[in-house]
Amino acid sequence: MLVNERARLAASLGAMPGVQCFSSDANFVLIRIADAAIVFKQLLSRRILVKNTSHTHPLLANTLRLTVGTPAENDQLIAALQDLLAP
Repeated sequence: MLVNERARLAASLGAMPGVQCFSSDANFVLIRIADAAIVFKQLLSRRILVKNTSHTHPLLANTLRLTVGTPAENDQLIAALQDLLAP
């Protein structure tokens, strides 16, 4: 289930404008977006917890680490990001 959900999550995120999704073999997906710190706070206000990795290393600027969850959790994350990143 994890492998399928990771692939589905990555495909959905990669299709969003302004989202760079890095390939992963782990239980998380790393994305680069503009203003990751703001999006992190907005997700947190929606009770969605992700990890802001922007300040851990210069190569990780504007990145968020998204743990692969259940299908329902992933759907909630995808919908929230679509809403927050909509033009």
